[in-house]
Amino acid sequence: MEDFFASDAIKTEAKEHLKTRFGSAILFLLLTVILHSVVNRLSSMLFYGNIPLSEWKAMLPMDLVRRTFSETFSIKGLFHSFITGVVSAGTTLASVGFYLHLTRSEEKVSFIDMLVFGFRHVPAAFVFYLLRKVVIQLGLLLLIIPGIIWSLEYIFVMYILADHPDMPVLQAFRRSSELTRGRKMDLFNFHLSFIPWFLLVPITLGLAIFYVVPFYSSSLAVYYNRLVYQEEGMVPDAPTGIEG
Repeated sequence: MEDFFASDAIKTEAKEHLKTRFGSAILFLLLTVILHSVVNRLSSMLFYGNIPLSEWKAMLPMDLVRRTFSETFSIKGLFHSFITGVVSAGTTLASVGFYLHLTRSEEKVSFIDMLVFGFRHVPAAFVFYLLRKVVIQLGLLLLIIPGIIWSLEYIFVMYILADHPDMPVLQAFRRSSELTRGRKMDLFNFHLSFIPWFLLVPITLGLAIFYVVPFYSSSLAVYYNRLVYQEEGMVPDAPTGIEG
């Protein structure tokens, strides 16, 4: 069991799950990115209008900062942030559900079912989205280290909400804290091992994202599954929570 959380073992399992379903993972990534981009664009046009790029380019740096700040914290800016935040929370929960299903079941994953699931439970996901932002930003303001620690401590809240949609958000925070107790350094090293992969994204002009995001997401889902399996004394391939 000593190698149960070894990065190489987790990545190998993730690749096995993706082997025959990489196309589905790429399509789901495209679907969520397009959905988020369209909503963000429509919301921007609704609340800010279609400001010509030349107008932004003509602004002096301080004028640009002042205008961006005033519009972000205006009523229309807050409405825009709310709409995009809800969509981001819903698509994130849907993506987590997608990868939990992919790493636990051989059955085909329904894109529509996952999106419906994500937006059906979007209130809890949105509350987490806000709380996580506040907690991590507070940690980063205090020092870099607390922000990193808290981000790792609560990294599995969305996974817990995907497994237990009716669980109160604060309870999901506590549950994530319990699961990651004694594992933060291991999780930190796990994420460090993906840095070379994410560096490939700009090098390949963004094309590598279609491999890196599914690979990272499925690996993180496998890590979460193993935490749950170990805690419950289950064998590594035993499915729990979200299934077909």
